[in-house]
Amino acid sequence: MRARKSVTPTAAAKQRDTDSSAARILAFLGSMHMLPGNVFTEEVEQACRRAIGAMQKLALSHAEGWDFQLSTPDCAAILTWMSVSCPTVPNWWGDKEEVSHVCGYGNVLEAMASSLLGRAKP
Repeated sequence: MRARKSVTPTAAAKQRDTDSSAARILAFLGSMHMLPGNVFTEEVEQACRRAIGAMQKLALSHAEGWDFQLSTPDCAAILTWMSVSCPTVPNWWGDKEEVSHVCGYGNVLEAMASSLLGRAKP
């Protein structure tokens, strides 16, 4: 029988995610869906799958204390996903949840900016 991996956050994870960025990013993902009633090209659908995966990995990196940078194609995919997504509820900006999806939106934008600026050449 294999030993089960501990799911207790590491000290680095606790230090890294003291503001609950992981939960906020996941709350943002859960608060959005692709525009209903539309048919998208396979390229857009692939970009959206990549974007969701990249944002889930970003959330996991915050929870586990990893140093993670989004790739340029990940950032492009996230922007594509954002352009074909909409809030699941009216008054999306009226954030009254304990875990803020609006802050999660900001976390994703900050991660994209940080990743892209880290690649910029002066």
